[in-house]
Amino acid sequence: MTGLRHAPRGTARWDVVTTAREPAPLIAAFVAHHLALGASRIHLYLDAPDPEIEALLAPVREVRMTFADARFHRHAYGGRRSPRLNRRQRLNAQHAYRRSEADWLLHLDADEFVMVADLDAQLAELPPEIGWLRLVNGERAYLKGARPRGLFDGVMLLPSDNGGLPRWMRRGLFSGQGGLRPEGLLGHARGKSAVRCGQALSMGVHSPRVKSDLGEAVSGEVAICHFDGLTPAHWQGKLLRYAAAEGHATQIGAAGSRQRVLQLQAFAALGGNATAARALHDRLRCLTDVQLELRQARGLVRDIPFDPTEAARARFADAGYAYSAEEFDRCLMPERQSAVGV
Repeated sequence: MTGLRHAPRGTARWDVVTTAREPAPLIAAFVAHHLALGASRIHLYLDAPDPEIEALLAPVREVRMTFADARFHRHAYGGRRSPRLNRRQRLNAQHAYRRSEADWLLHLDADEFVMVADLDAQLAELPPEIGWLRLVNGERAYLKGARPRGLFDGVMLLPSDNGGLPRWMRRGLFSGQGGLRPEGLLGHARGKSAVRCGQALSMGVHSPRVKSDLGEAVSGEVAICHFDGLTPAHWQGKLLRYAAAEGHATQIGAAGSRQRVLQLQAFAALGGNATAARALHDRLRCLTDVQLELRQARGLVRDIPFDPTEAARARFADAGYAYSAEEFDRCLMPERQSAVGV
């Protein structure tokens, strides 16, 4: 991996908003990386109390930290705290949108990292009739049999148009994966949006949720890398959290997308068997040699062009995070550790 060349800030200021319940090393990398790229402020809504994160980020003036508990939801939104993560994310993003002093607000998950070093310049060049810029996302995967050395190792899958691929290639690309990937990605392929501030727009998870006279522009390159599970245990814990939050894993739409529901169903069918859960992870997230070659032939895989730990170690040197999979798994919440056999 190589570090990104950080472009000087242009005339467009951009903030980032995220709702997070993640270990401190990931939050540190997320914050440091995006501030290094030129974000003016990080609006961090903690979905659960975390004294380590609060102590780590309290001195960082560019971070606006909010503990989004039930009391906050009653005060800010006039209602109870929703059990649905997507709704909490939308409410928090809208709260940040009203408070932001930047020109644009980018809504990300804490496991999504912007890759382009000139986002400020791209935003500054958009005409006033454009209300949001959709940033196309890729997704981290592993090579079968390879042992990642760091938390952000691997390769990045680019979204494909399944309908545009020959049938033999679709079989080769997704063989053994049970049809769980849309556009060749395990998570979403919708990207995330930077929304022009000060407009009559309602923030969504991927893009604004209301119709507007303003239009959408789409980034001309893959601009975000989604690390859908930083480790196998983290990915398994993510599925458990989705299932618990939604109360069931069988209804399409309960977890946000058909493929996520299929993953939840496949995971639930394992009955808590840690060995089988790891095998499911590897089947879905590790490319065989054939799959790698086919993707390379179609330009659907590339090296990850950045390492967010560089910025994290520079800004939070005293924290001493090693950014290894072993360290990260030790930071996972106890209920997730026991559930996935860590």
